[in-house]
Amino acid sequence: MPELALKAAIFAAAVAAAAFDVRRRRVPNRISLPALAASLILIPLSGRWEGLLAWPVLYAAWSAGWIGGGDAKLLMAVSTAFGVEAAAASLAAAGLAAWAARRPVPGAAFAPAAILILEAAGWLGWR
Repeated sequence: MPELALKAAIFAAAVAAAAFDVRRRRVPNRISLPALAASLILIPLSGRWEGLLAWPVLYAAWSAGWIGGGDAKLLMAVSTAFGVEAAAASLAAAGLAAWAARRPVPGAAFAPAAILILEAAGWLGWR
């Protein structure tokens, strides 16, 4: 039960981050840091450590200036809670949108949609 509550909190943070990202083109730390903390609590509860594999990639993307720090922290939380697939789908959607628009687009805005689509497809096993 605590796992479900933590995943719900991280999903809610992703929705809030998406709203901020679309309107203000940034994800505030007051949203991304609690989500990241919740994901760190979730790891030992769920026993799923594979989400941490995305962290170095997201850090590198932030260091290279490809995504913002708030986007990186939020997607780290998403990868830990919902799997690397959800974070990768969010990044891929943002990258494709940026390529199509020929300008940067909000990255975190795609996280909730990616989570819902992957869950609907049964890939995340969020129960």
